[in-house]
Amino acid sequence: MEEKVTGPEVQTIEEKEAQLAQKEAELKEREQKLSILEAAVTGAKYNLYDRIKVSVRTMDIFIAVVAVALVVAIIAAVITRG
Repeated sequence: MEEKVTGPEVQTIEEKEAQLAQKEAELKEREQKLSILEAAVTGAKYNLYDRIKVSVRTMDIFIAVVAVALVVAIIAAVITRG
C-alpha cells in the first residue's frame, strides 16, 4: 500500500533548490560579517602591542594577571553574596 502525501509537506525540487540557494546566500553573508569582525579584533590586538613600548611577553603576563584577578574578584563576589 502506498500512501500519497498531500498538503504543505510536499515540495518540488525547484522549491528545495531555491531554499538551499537562499540559505547559502545567508551563510556567505554571515561569513563575510564574521571575517570583517575577525579582522577588526586582530587589528586591535596588534595595534595594542605597537602602541605600548613593552615586550610582548611582558604584555601577555600583564594581561594574564589582570584576567586572573578579574576571575578571583568574580568568585569572591559570588561567595560573599550567596
